[in-house]
Amino acid sequence: MRRLLHDEGFVGAVREVRVSSLSLDPETDGYKWIWDAAVTGVNVMTLGMWAEVANRWVGPAVRVAATARSHRPQRIAADGSSTPATVPDSIAAAAELARGATASYHLSTCAAFGGGHSIEIYGSRGALQYRFFVEEILGATAGEEKLRPIPIPPEEERGQTTDAEFVQAIRSGSPVSPTFEEGLRYMEFCEAVALSAKTGAAVAVPSEGPPVDSWASAV
Repeated sequence: MRRLLHDEGFVGAVREVRVSSLSLDPETDGYKWIWDAAVTGVNVMTLGMWAEVANRWVGPAVRVAATARSHRPQRIAADGSSTPATVPDSIAAAAELARGATASYHLSTCAAFGGGHSIEIYGSRGALQYRFFVEEILGATAGEEKLRPIPIPPEEERGQTTDAEFVQAIRSGSPVSPTFEEGLRYMEFCEAVALSAKTGAAVAVPSEGPPVDSWASAV
């Protein structure tokens, strides 16, 4: 994707970006740490993960307006009690990217037949769509009539080895990806989304408002 976008200019000038992560998680009667505000902080569902990827491909957001809610108002706390949900299971955000493009981020774990996880990039001369977990790229550029599958060369394939890389970095000091700086940027984005959802206003990235340490303080 970086080669197509940055080296080959496949889409031309990037104008529109759509990040979509819509799925349906099964109901549960027990405690799940992903819905515990004290554990998740402001990085909920796959918001930070997909923002980190989008940052590498199309650059960071500089301003965002977001809304968030929980379609399941009750959750099970760590002590087994029922408690009001403080972590959203639905987020919609509109953003302005540093490069001038418009982006949207829509995430939900309450969407039946939601279509999965993808990033779509539309430009002045072409389009690219990456379907996560399916690991499929579709694209079309100037002179083509419709999206077509784009093969991923074996030398450009990369497996999901994040956990192993982290352990190896601790043991040997080897570099990791994302870097600390990349992690900071996507956490700044997550905090801005949470603050916008809390205040109902568009906010800068990084946020200029009071720190938001969890969705519990944002919803």
